[in-house]
Amino acid sequence: MGACASMCESTPDVPANIIADPEGACHFVVKSCSTFNKDYEVYRDAVDENNRWLFINRGGVRDAKRYLLIYIPIMGACASMCESTPDVPANIIADPEGACHFVVKSCSTFNKDYEVYRDAVDENNRWLFINREGKGFFDPTGFIDLENYTRIDPENKKKGQVLWKLKYNEKPHFAMGATLDDSDSEGEFDAGMLSQLARVLMNTGNTRFYRMKWKMFNEAKMKSVKIPGGAFEVKIKAKGFCTRQINITYTRDEHGNQQRHVSYDDREYVNKITYKVKMNGETIDTFSLNCCEGRELEWDCGAFQASLKSGWFSKKPHEIHTKPGIDPGFALLFGHICITEFAPDEIKKDLKPNWMLCPGYVPP
Repeated sequence: MGACASMCESTPDVPANIIADPEGACHFVVKSCSTFNKDYEVYRDAVDENNRWLFINRGGVRDAKRYLLIYIPIMGACASMCESTPDVPANIIADPEGACHFVVKSCSTFNKDYEVYRDAVDENNRWLFINREGKGFFDPTGFIDLENYTRIDPENKKKGQVLWKLKYNEKPHFAMGATLDDSDSEGEFDAGMLSQLARVLMNTGNTRFYRMKWKMFNEAKMKSVKIPGGAFEVKIKAKGFCTRQINITYTRDEHGNQQRHVSYDDREYVNKITYKVKMNGETIDTFSLNCCEGRELEWDCGAFQASLKSGWFSKKPHEIHTKPGIDPGFALLFGHICITEFAPDEIKKDLKPNWMLCPGYVPP
């Protein structure tokens, strides 16, 4: 096997026998390259030097957005998995006007591109393309273009006309525990709130439970491209709490020596998300999503009404109904980011609780 050059570097050497790219039904055996990273080597049928096939290279930096890239052994990127620009449909539908019913379907599990349909998912209803782009691993800025299928740029034959552009931060700011300003808690009662001394006394045994509030802040900017004039700023705030239960157990090895084992049960919850839309510095709409675990989610504001079926982790298409008098491209893109980037599931992915900020926390 390709030996790791260091504890963190695990890129394997090119095998003597390079196997052709996989096709059809396959049997993959995936083996970790190192305990110090998340890279994996992929074998055909069984772990054997002659069966080395692919390399799963986990890129990114700590706390940044996670990226999963798959390379073949000669380091050629697998374009079929990461490239999802759809072909031009046989019937190009005119740009949307007035109130519309959009159905938005993910193009791939390996990126954040989406295809937009009129009324229902059907080949004849393909309408628009939501094209998500980013600058790279070290820049958390995300860019989304809402495109039609009129591709007339000879320099970029896969690029349609851009109706709207959106820019946002994929690395939102979180405050929690001792760093949290909870002055706008609106009189909420924290059932888990005890004095720090009481928490320390209660959480020094073999079973410990902690609860910590958090808040998130993010923003996005949108502008109209095909029809100049529209520019909006969206402020997003979210709040919730996280819990940690620590269990400490003891066993003895075959020589009678006592061994200590620590296990963690960490959970995150989103209570509320608030969206504020501004134009030229003036607030034109504010609305909230009150989140409950395990239920379908619905958004309703002055621009759109949208729903996400079958819970937060569903990959089913989401539906957006735009309202009369609103640019449907704006309403579509705004509704889409509320359902994807600024929804409970994505917020919980970005949340990294720092338990040392929790008052009364006693490391095990």
